[in-house]
Amino acid sequence: MTTADLLRLPEVQAYIQANFILLPCDLVCELGESQLEYWVLSESQGPGGCPGGLCLYYEAEVGIKDEVLDIIAVVPLERTEIPTTSEYQPSKLVMSMGMDTVKRKLEKNKTFPFRQPFTEQHEKFRILTGYRDAHLYFFPYWVKDLVRRDERLGSVKGDLIGSWAKSQWQRGLGEKI
Repeated sequence: MTTADLLRLPEVQAYIQANFILLPCDLVCELGESQLEYWVLSESQGPGGCPGGLCLYYEAEVGIKDEVLDIIAVVPLERTEIPTTSEYQPSKLVMSMGMDTVKRKLEKNKTFPFRQPFTEQHEKFRILTGYRDAHLYFFPYWVKDLVRRDERLGSVKGDLIGSWAKSQWQRGLGEKI
């Protein structure tokens, strides 16, 4: 059963009454108080009055066998957003994909093109390849209903987070999901 399937269970849907945190079964990172504080302060400032989420990535150890890495693209946050007291500066996630998916696309297409709307909207994006999704997510309440309605969402990491990041630059995707 996928994480999204678990979130669709009636007893889980009934239990979620407000914004929520989704923790991994093998908690691999420390939940810093400053990240939680940042999210609580900034969650009401989402675009169009729609609160945003927060997901954590960590820098993976080089050379650990069988560790699945992710490729992510981030852009700087706008100056109007809440500052953080953490030593790590939050960024806006605009692409998230597993390296295994990237490798398949490269083998098939011999290239990894970025879509024109992506590069037009995000001139200052950075690609990070040595990071791994910590599977620690801070979600606004409305995500519960999104997952319940959209049965195509199988995994939180692969489907929900990737689509959410892509909706930042792909026209019409935000409204569609």
